Amino acid sequence: MRPNCCLALIARVAPTCGTRERPPPPWVTEVSKYRGIEGMMAVTPDYLSRLLNAAVLPATSVELPNSVRAVDILTLGRREHRWEGATPTAFSSVPNKPVLEFNKQPIWAEFILLRLLESDGSKGAWVKNWGGRDFWSEPLKSVPLPPFAFALYQKLAPALNGAGCWDILVEKGEDVLFIESKQRGKDRLKSTQTLWLESALAIGVPLSSFLIVEWSRC
Repeated sequence: MRPNCCLALIARVAPTCGTRERPPPPWVTEVSKYRGIEGMMAVTPDYLSRLLNAAVLPATSVELPNSVRAVDILTLGRREHRWEGATPTAFSSVPNKPVLEFNKQPIWAEFILLRLLESDGSKGAWVKNWGGRDFWSEPLKSVPLPPFAFALYQKLAPALNGAGCWDILVEKGEDVLFIESKQRGKDRLKSTQTLWLESALAIGVPLSSFLIVEWSRC
């Protein structure tokens, strides 16, 4: 599907009550402010903790530089197993990235989360942020983002020169979820990712659409 078809598709919004229709999100209509999105994905701690088989950790406080305020991001923790077998050639595309085991297969931490989200009906990709923008479903395998997520990405990316998108972007229906995967104790949010969060919140994306998952090896 061509990207310029996306807006026509996602502008169709289900009615809420009687004949009234809720307004489309601002990244479709260019409305500067939006009071909220009804029917958002059930991104509660319990829901995501069960789906991702992860423990609820203390929320991550993030300072928003332009708003001069802080927000608390839901944070989960997972325990992963090191891959002990031979590493496929495709995994050398990202040097020194830890290879983990999931369902008896080699995998990166981001794709574990993507597989678990897909099992519940979400669609999306890992956003590759180096050597040119791309969206991967597994190492070196490019896929298109689904229309709603792609339209939101296109809305946010130009203002930030394409930098700062969180690791994983998925959609389920008209709902979106950004996830940042971090190795516990070794990674933290970059300044560009903080700006991405702030920009998304400014156009009406709910804070509940952002999640940090910290992983550690058993």
